[in-house]
Amino acid sequence: MEKQVLIVGASSSIGKNVLEQLPSGWNVKATYCTSFDFSSFCKKFPDVTPICLDLKDPKSISELSKKFSSFDIIIYIAANSDPKKSIIDPSNDLMVNANGVIGLLENVSCKRFIYISSGAVYLDNKFPYVISKLAGEQYVSWYAKTKGFEYVVLRLFEAFGPYSPERKIFRKVAEAISKGEKSITLYGDGTNLVDPLYISETARGIIAAAQGKKSNVTIDLCTGNPISINEVVMKIANIFKAKVNLKHQGEPVEKVFFKGNPKPMKDFFGFAPEISFEEGMRLWKERNLI
Repeated sequence: MEKQVLIVGASSSIGKNVLEQLPSGWNVKATYCTSFDFSSFCKKFPDVTPICLDLKDPKSISELSKKFSSFDIIIYIAANSDPKKSIIDPSNDLMVNANGVIGLLENVSCKRFIYISSGAVYLDNKFPYVISKLAGEQYVSWYAKTKGFEYVVLRLFEAFGPYSPERKIFRKVAEAISKGEKSITLYGDGTNLVDPLYISETARGIIAAAQGKKSNVTIDLCTGNPISINEVVMKIANIFKAKVNLKHQGEPVEKVFFKGNPKPMKDFFGFAPEISFEEGMRLWKERNLI
């Protein structure tokens, strides 16, 4: 039986990877806001219809609901995913990460809602990005109880791979090294931890949660094996067969020294990461997208 699916923020790097793994029988409405080349990207997917949606504009959400008021599954990927920007403009951060959830669920119904949150919520330092993500989680839970739909909150720790934004550390470092740069400067002392999950694996995990039976849970989407930023740089340099010098300055916005728990994803949805960081970087490099 065909499922009607709404992917909010489908033009993001994660969204594009989800589209590349769509299960058969999914009829997808895929939203974008400013990525106007996204319609061309969608042409290779016969079951995907791109739709312009501005989550900060009530009229835009209302227009969506008039055309498509009900879905089997909603996957909410849309976010301000840049923690630094949340400090500069906390209002905009809240509008997308939390208020967008309210606007959508006030106007559109679903049977199952997947919200992509962040492992940053475990930080002691509750700066605006963390606050908005936690608020988004709580609104999803509240609306689920109020309106009677199932939900899964996935706290994503880090995704890297094809279509990653230019600001992401993995892409920045890979591009710098591929251009022959010999010195890489990092914020902080480089001991900050990241848990990079190859982005096609991220998409596979999201789809597993969307198709699964377990509901009303908040769990981590991660490998559970974090590495330091210093290690990230040296591993990427090794893949490019390059030698680099590390320099350090200032402090990172997020100081992460904890790790996520991948076990619930395996227990509830049968998902376990299969691609290592090194293998993922090689796959990304082979696709000529860095």
